[in-house]
Amino acid sequence: MMPNWATDVDSAPSIGGLLVLLLALLVGRACIFLRPLALDLDGQPLPGPPAALLMGNWSDIKRVKTGRNFDSATRGMLELYQAHGQDGIVCLRLFSKLIVMCHSPSAVKDVLTASHDKFPKNLMYRNLEYALGKGLVTANGEQWRAHRRIVEKAFHRSALHAMLPCFARHTAELLDSWTARTRGHLLQTDIHTEMTHLTLDIIADAGFGHQLGSKRTGGESHPICRAVTALIKEMNMRVKDMNPLDRYLSPQRWIAGNKAYNTVSELVDDVLRDKQAEFATATAERRRGGAAKQSLKEMSLLDHLLQA
Repeated sequence: MMPNWATDVDSAPSIGGLLVLLLALLVGRACIFLRPLALDLDGQPLPGPPAALLMGNWSDIKRVKTGRNFDSATRGMLELYQAHGQDGIVCLRLFSKLIVMCHSPSAVKDVLTASHDKFPKNLMYRNLEYALGKGLVTANGEQWRAHRRIVEKAFHRSALHAMLPCFARHTAELLDSWTARTRGHLLQTDIHTEMTHLTLDIIADAGFGHQLGSKRTGGESHPICRAVTALIKEMNMRVKDMNPLDRYLSPQRWIAGNKAYNTVSELVDDVLRDKQAEFATATAERRRGGAAKQSLKEMSLLDHLLQA
């Protein structure tokens, strides 16, 4: 008797299809059961748009993810808050993860201060540790609390108010340089580079008590300006990508970012060594009854931190 090959061939796809369907159902059920509960600190459900079975709110997340067009991302966030938000909070799902966006000042304050121990820094912040270290921005728990106590005095209103003359002096220097370079003619310059130089000079002076002098390049890009720009670009890419394989997929970008980090780090290390030596000398002189303590107007943020 001839075997019934047709029957065997027809039954194989149907069994495979059933197995695929069964697997899809199991995965869907697993996604439902593995989803964490979206609850606030009081145990109440968090507001948000309905999530798809497998991908969650991937389409909403893709729409508001900060990328090439910041304006469209901002509009997407505002639309989400208006359509689904309550008290300035919107909860989104990505597979089995929750993403909670806070818009109201009270919710932001609760995350940053009142309940900071309940909101540890995530992978995005850990990706910044290579450049920022385990400081106030990236630290958690007791380490964060200790850093915050030290930094508080440096950012006191009186200390910040004392920096205003520094801001005004550097701004006046830039305006004077523009006037000198015009010589009665129309000035053509790269305003973005000029303002970046101004910002770096103010940060170096007010923050570290260091005269960087990047404004004196006459509009040409300062090496530190180029390094800081490249470092900020690399940090932004690491925050957005969060892909552990990216360093192997984009080696040129990582090499450029590490080179920029080394350039900035060398400058900061030199400034720190000089400032620490200066602070130790001043402390020794005061102990011997020498010169009085620096006035508030002469102190940089680094001086306040060393004192703390």
